[in-house]
Amino acid sequence: MPKKESSHRIYRWRALVAGAGTAALGACGLLLAPTEAPLLWDGMLNHALPLVITTLLFGAATAVMLLLEKERGARFLIVLETAGLFGSWGLSQLSYLIPPDVMVESPVGSPAIIIAMLIGTT
Repeated sequence: MPKKESSHRIYRWRALVAGAGTAALGACGLLLAPTEAPLLWDGMLNHALPLVITTLLFGAATAVMLLLEKERGARFLIVLETAGLFGSWGLSQLSYLIPPDVMVESPVGSPAIIIAMLIGTT
C-alpha cells in the first residue's frame, strides 16, 4: 500500500504545480487584456465578471481540496472551473462570432457561415 499512497502524493503535487502555473498564466492574461485584447476585456467586465470571479473561486477551492487530499472534490471542482473558463470566454465575446468584424447580427452571420463555424469548432 505505501507505493499507491506515494503515487497519489506525486500526482497531487503535480496537479498543484500545474494549477499554480495555470493561475500565473491566467493572471498574466488578465494583466495584458486591457491593452492587448480590449474587446475581450470590455466584454468580460460588462458580461462575464460574475462568472470569472466564480471560476477563480472554483480554482482556489480545487487547490484547497488537493491540499486536504480530497481528490474526488478536486475532480468535481476542476470540471466546474473548466466549464467556467469556457463560459466566461464565450460571454466575454457576446454578440461576436469573430471579433471584431463578424457579429451574430451582421449580414456576414449568414446561416451557411454559422453552420461552417459550428462544424469547425466541434
